[in-house]
Amino acid sequence: YQPELLFYNKDPLRGIVWEQAVPPSIALNVPEITLQAQPYFFANNGTYSWSWTMNGAPTSGPDSDRGLLTLRQNGKGQGSTQLGVALQNLSGTQLIQSAQTALSIVYGQKPSGISSFFGI
Repeated sequence: YQPELLFYNKDPLRGIVWEQAVPPSIALNVPEITLQAQPYFFANNGTYSWSWTMNGAPTSGPDSDRGLLTLRQNGKGQGSTQLGVALQNLSGTQLIQSAQTALSIVYGQKPSGISSFFGI
């Protein structure tokens, strides 16, 4: 299988909500979210490198090297953000494995056709 990454919501009370992956486009209607990027079809042992981007610029957080990133809204503006993450297995004893995924986040408004995933 081809390695892949999926985003999951990490709820403050329930932990990571594994039952449903985050869709590729969401309307953010809460002030803060934590996302878990979960790798599938990677070797279990290896040295991994996480790379996070927001609108193409590198970004990170305290747990971003474990696949977790918390995002907070500042102010009451409207707009959208493209969040990306890539994972690569750097182990010399394993096959070269990598995967990447992206998430479009709309905030301050709820356009039609975009899931209101958080704040349910």
